[in-house]
Amino acid sequence: MKVNQVTKNVFINGEGYHFKWVRGMNRMLKKIVIMTLLLFSIMTVTDAQSNNSISTVYLPTSPIAGSNITFYSTIMGNNVSQVILWIEECSSSMCSFPKEIDMVKTDEGNYTATYTLRDDTIYFHYKIVAQIDGEQVESEMYNVSVINQDGSSNGEGTNNTPGFEMIEIVAVLSILIALSFKRR
Repeated sequence: MKVNQVTKNVFINGEGYHFKWVRGMNRMLKKIVIMTLLLFSIMTVTDAQSNNSISTVYLPTSPIAGSNITFYSTIMGNNVSQVILWIEECSSSMCSFPKEIDMVKTDEGNYTATYTLRDDTIYFHYKIVAQIDGEQVESEMYNVSVINQDGSSNGEGTNNTPGFEMIEIVAVLSILIALSFKRR
């Protein structure tokens, strides 16, 4: 097999086959592959940071402004030295400074803490921070909407929508496709 570099004609057994390559097709393909790999590596790093050694729930599941919320956490691992509830309340105009509350051990690996919301809270963020084997480990950050004392719901809701990463993938791929057509 011989290839004529000028016209991109390929000669196999004396017969000529012409492959028309769009200029820059290889470069565009390489960019798409690199951007896709970069996107997947970022998603992998993000998943690696969300740790499965801490699980947490809170009750009531629909908190009301001004009420008590009890947080329960299960810590997987040995040598757990400290477990802290990190919480930040937000009203319609601003968020207060975060508070750190020591959680009480109730059973092996299980911890609890109770917190009273302010009357003007419309949502709050929280996470659990633990010292496991001398290392600080954090759960993912949770966003929780709070029901007003009159019963109406407001706030930002949760940000744990399944498939949220797909928005990023579609956005990157559409930008790459738009750039590739623009250069032609």
